[in-house]
Amino acid sequence: MAQINLLKPRQVSTLPVDFHSEGSNLYLRVTSKTARSWVFHNMAGRKVRQLGLGTIVERDITAARALAQPIRKAVRDELDPAELLNKRDPETMTFKGYAEELIEAKRPHFKSEKHCKQWGATLEAYVYGVIGDKLAGDITLAHIEDILRPMWAAKTETAARVRARIEAVIDYAYVAEGIDKRNPAAYRGNLEHRGFEKRRRIAPVEHHPAAPYTDMPAIMS
Repeated sequence: MAQINLLKPRQVSTLPVDFHSEGSNLYLRVTSKTARSWVFHNMAGRKVRQLGLGTIVERDITAARALAQPIRKAVRDELDPAELLNKRDPETMTFKGYAEELIEAKRPHFKSEKHCKQWGATLEAYVYGVIGDKLAGDITLAHIEDILRPMWAAKTETAARVRARIEAVIDYAYVAEGIDKRNPAAYRGNLEHRGFEKRRRIAPVEHHPAAPYTDMPAIMS
């Protein structure tokens, strides 16, 4: 079985000019310090075909890995992977539709089936009621604030996860539809300026006080 997930996230923005394999036909193409994009290679007859999957700004390594999975399956099934990318109707594909597609694409990479179910459960509980039936391009910063504000201070850990999952789905949808604008669920340079304090400021980690080494035998007992 071909290896996948060969690159580390920090390498994406630091590797030199070249084609760098992420595993099983997915590559990071670096043509300059500032030009980095994802490419899927597959054989079409006797020729190598390159399918562009967006820049690292449009799609981070997690999203690139998620999209590569159904493309690999399409190639194995002798289908045209380009048609897979273009099969969606942007007039009817909703946030929920993209979320379900992304979760399915990420399924092989989740730590467990429980983790996979948690993705869908948090979106069902906190997100779909507000933007589930909306088109990706119609989702605004106001919608994201409506979802996150009631829970940002009271359920900080959950809110952080929900925000990250919304951002991942919208990123996935933007690349699929060729939308070039700021993701309204992005934290840096966006929500951080709207009064959403960083998680560690709201709920700082409290460590247990250190015990004197002379007490260790009693503690271990």
